Amino acid sequence: MQILWVSYLLGQWIVLSSGLILLNKHILSEAGFDFPCTLVLLHMLFCTACACVWRLLGWVSVPQLGGPRAYCARFVPIGLCFAASLSLGNAAYLHISVAFVQMLKASTPVATLVVSFMLGTAHAHAHAHAHAHAHANPNPNPNPNPNPNPNPNQVSSSRRGGSPA
Repeated sequence: MQILWVSYLLGQWIVLSSGLILLNKHILSEAGFDFPCTLVLLHMLFCTACACVWRLLGWVSVPQLGGPRAYCARFVPIGLCFAASLSLGNAAYLHISVAFVQMLKASTPVATLVVSFMLGTAHAHAHAHAHAHAHANPNPNPNPNPNPNPNPNQVSSSRRGGSPA
């Protein structure tokens, strides 16, 4: 039943995401609304209104995030980058096709990794070593000692050659 629910949610996400992309392209290109930032603002206001309604109805619970200082330090920078990403993505619909925009969006993880290497926040050998180590050691037990006895002075029955008394 869980697999069906997850499959339903994934299908819904794909359909709604594709629909919103095509709607944005229609609004920005064919309907003549040349204001991608305003369109993002309207989308975000709608999402904020939905989230507030869901919270008031008790459908979701929101933990305390700290005061305004913590909110500004933790969420505002991410929110601004997200808003810029959405605005620039919508602005791209004015000049290029939906298929090309989606191809560019799919290359985002590669661009992120390249920038991480350039800024020194990621190192190729660390990623390769962690990946190789994860596949080279199929034993999930980190203890290299096959003797389950924690006392090294006591010899296990299997090493004595007999059975436990």
